[in-house]
Amino acid sequence: MLFSRLILRPLLTQRLRSLVTILGVALGVAVMLGIQLANSASLRGFSSALNAVSGKASLEIACPPAGLDENQIPGLSWLRQWGIATPVIEAEVLAETAHGSEMLKVIGIDALRDPALRDYALLGQEGEAAGTQLLSVLAVPNTLILTHGFAARHGLTQGSSLRLIIGDRALECHVAAVIGEGEGTSASLSAQPLAVMDIAYAQDLLGRTGKIDRLELRLHEGVSLESAEQGLRQRLPSGWTVQRPQRRTEAVEKMLAAFHFNLTMLSGIALVVGLFLIYNTVSVSVMTRRAEIGMLRTLGVTRGQILRLFLGEAVVLAMIGAVLGVPLAKGLAAAAVALTSTTVETLYVAQSAVVPELTVLHWFAGFIIALPLALVAAARPALEAANISPVEAIAEIEPTSSATVESRGRASFWRRLALLVILILGSWCAMQPPLLGLPLWGYASAFCAIVAATLVVPGTLIWTANRLRSVLGKLGIEGRLAASQISASHRRLSVSVAALAVSLALTIAIAVMVGSFRETVILWVDQTLGADLYVRPAALSRSANPPSLSPATIAAMHTHPQVLAVEAHRSMELPFRDRQIRLSTGDFEVMLQHGRMVFKSGGDSAATLRAARTAGELLASESFALRFQVNAGSSIQLNTPNGPHEFRIAAIFYDYSNDRGTLTMDQSLFAKYFGESQPTHMAIYLKPGADAEQVRDEILRSLSGKARLMIFTNASLRAEVLKVFDSTFAITWALEIIAVFVAMAGVAATMLTLVLERQKEMRLLRLAGADAAQVRRTIVIESGLLGLVGQGLGIAVGMLLSLVLIHVINPQSFGWSMQLHVPWLFLAASTLLTLFGTMLAGLYPAWRITRQSLRA
Repeated sequence: MLFSRLILRPLLTQRLRSLVTILGVALGVAVMLGIQLANSASLRGFSSALNAVSGKASLEIACPPAGLDENQIPGLSWLRQWGIATPVIEAEVLAETAHGSEMLKVIGIDALRDPALRDYALLGQEGEAAGTQLLSVLAVPNTLILTHGFAARHGLTQGSSLRLIIGDRALECHVAAVIGEGEGTSASLSAQPLAVMDIAYAQDLLGRTGKIDRLELRLHEGVSLESAEQGLRQRLPSGWTVQRPQRRTEAVEKMLAAFHFNLTMLSGIALVVGLFLIYNTVSVSVMTRRAEIGMLRTLGVTRGQILRLFLGEAVVLAMIGAVLGVPLAKGLAAAAVALTSTTVETLYVAQSAVVPELTVLHWFAGFIIALPLALVAAARPALEAANISPVEAIAEIEPTSSATVESRGRASFWRRLALLVILILGSWCAMQPPLLGLPLWGYASAFCAIVAATLVVPGTLIWTANRLRSVLGKLGIEGRLAASQISASHRRLSVSVAALAVSLALTIAIAVMVGSFRETVILWVDQTLGADLYVRPAALSRSANPPSLSPATIAAMHTHPQVLAVEAHRSMELPFRDRQIRLSTGDFEVMLQHGRMVFKSGGDSAATLRAARTAGELLASESFALRFQVNAGSSIQLNTPNGPHEFRIAAIFYDYSNDRGTLTMDQSLFAKYFGESQPTHMAIYLKPGADAEQVRDEILRSLSGKARLMIFTNASLRAEVLKVFDSTFAITWALEIIAVFVAMAGVAATMLTLVLERQKEMRLLRLAGADAAQVRRTIVIESGLLGLVGQGLGIAVGMLLSLVLIHVINPQSFGWSMQLHVPWLFLAASTLLTLFGTMLAGLYPAWRITRQSLRA
């Protein structure tokens, strides 16, 4: 009964404030859970595809990055004692149909052996297809078997045709059969965008003649996985690797760990703001019901009961917020997947992410996120309620002035001491190395900065009100009244202003970090992109070893009369210390004559490059150096087809194309240790006076019908780089905007509460001669002052946070350094918008208090 009368009834009466608080919690829960769902979806998309393709394979034998030489396969007949081995070649291509285009994974298989690892329930046939049936289906060149999921999306059936774009080549293929949904591995296989071909045709199609990507091994019954793995390592040729298929998922999980962790931290911003609102709601409840609390205490209600009543209010708000937030999370997760898909596919791995359906566990997670944090947020005001003196509360008076002064003095002292401790702790955290490969100490430092911001809010409100009272007095009595009200009500206003300041600080920090990163990338592009034209296949494959450019394309680049030099590149994946890195090749001779490369150590880059080419040394990206703790002069061991080999790192170069780390070697060095390779990208240097656009058009016309290429001029490639960059941070801005809007709604709710509390005071002002417009202006000015304080603190703390992001969190997460760039125009625009937004938030309370006639 007490809970209903003291807590629930006021919540229902003050519907706007309750609604804003619930909305804040709901958005916080939805954003945080939604990001977790999106993170799970991106990893599950890769994992489910991997599991479907791997089928019943227990182990994989490979020789990255170039693949296994098929001539060595007959010498592995001893593998039969462990299980059934089958060769596989795999790549991602673009499929074009009448219903659109979609990336399609093509796997080449040995039709006679492969049914032992994967089940093929072909439509129109009973049971699973045997090896001879599969061989007869795939015996015709340029035919393939499609999965039911892909075929249904594109309206394809047996006998249909589709066009595959492999690298820069286009090939017309025919659907020989469709894999039905079936059961077991066939069902999971059928859901993937997948095509199956005969391995010989696939090798020719993908330009991988004589090579296979891996041998998949299904162990015999009773053979121990651990013993087989150990035995294979002992007998396989040096340089060959053995791993479980799940390790590829683990490698991707490690690659995505920092990206997902940072998204999770950002998603917590909206939740923190929602908790500020709970704190504010419970605080206002305590302040407005002091007399009721005092009466209850005199009637025998204990301190513990009062404490539980107000904690119960926080629980109610949190539970309703969680109930609304969990369903909302699924929609936000879908939006997050869309916003992050470009980043994940550009920097990490191709994905086919589908947001999972909500389960009981997700509902449980929603409540686990909201309830404990809400109790923490409400603990302080609930304790204050429990400690209210009954006599003073009933008399509606504040404690005696000497007690008040003493109490405020103690509070001010402890606040200053806490601020000093927090700042020292934050500085210490910022100097710590990453923990478990994640910038945990960096986020602890950022958290200290946020706590420090909340501690200085009360003093800042009083200082601002006192300093601006004379300035605001020039606006009339309304300005002086607004300043006085802020000074008198600073305790009640502090929480809302703190929530706004924290949201703005994080927004400003992100803006400074993104702006600094963008300017750094622009500088990097200006310094490194020196070629006139850049060539890549139209279908950009995310395969570990993507298809190369065709001989016709390579010849067209070299033979054009306006071409001065061509620099060929190839990039592929290579396992290194339980992670996947990028290994790229380039023509160091051409780079010496025409290219530009920026090394972290500075100095003469041409001399560094020349020395690396002569000595057979590697170049390592900054992210590689930071992730694996190596420097120029360090030696690292790489697995080659002929066994492990020590390579020396000649220099560290700046690279913002990926965060997993890149090693670059000269083409001749790659050919010596890994075999010959064909380029996947090319940089073209033109003769002086040549028109890049004209040469680009001439090359495309000469290859018309022969190749599918993307040829960028220097300027258009710069624009493409910035387009990818901006899309990468789209979700960051979305998360920040949600937090700021929730915080501004909190300011509006607080102003409404304070205005309703001061109804008697406002009526006295009206009776003393103030008209309704003057009262409204007073409230709007007061709201604007709150926005001004919030923005001022936001800029100060945001700049501090930006330093942590730029110099601690970003290098520890991604291995990228950047130069500080302050976006002054953004800061000025955000200040005006914040001031306008908070003044707008005060309009409704102002109208609410003045809508009644003075007679009423």
